[in-house]
Amino acid sequence: MKKLVLSLAAAAALALPSAASAQVTDNGVISVSATVQTVLRFGASTGLDFGTITPGTAATGQGSIELIRNVGTTLSFPDATALGQLVRTGGTETISPTYTCGVGATATTITTAFTNCSTATLSLAAPTGQSTSYVIFNGSIAASATNLTPGDYTGTIKILATSN
Repeated sequence: MKKLVLSLAAAAALALPSAASAQVTDNGVISVSATVQTVLRFGASTGLDFGTITPGTAATGQGSIELIRNVGTTLSFPDATALGQLVRTGGTETISPTYTCGVGATATTITTAFTNCSTATLSLAAPTGQSTSYVIFNGSIAASATNLTPGDYTGTIKILATSN
């Protein structure tokens, strides 16, 4: 009986190394992905208000709009011929202010100017990460342009932002 047990033990010992060498390996794969969203939008704006004007007196004003982006951007004016023109409510009289415009890190200081506010475009390089800047308009109305029919004069400045 002892021989039988020893024989079985020897057979088991011989079987173990061959079982150990029969191990199988494999690699698993998990896909990894992410999409970084394009951010290009306008935020809050501050209206350009020339205030209450006495006829024959010049006037100035400043307005801005936030530009939030993470891409290179080209700014342009789709309504260039009527850019910021003021029309009397209920009438046809107009005031055509003169504008300087550009982009700045704050809502009050232009650091990169347009060459011409009604026909030029301005290309901004892509920022590192998401960035907020401001498109700023400084307007002036000549004293001679304020001798008009009394009333409220309103208008708009349309800005187009396109990623580049």
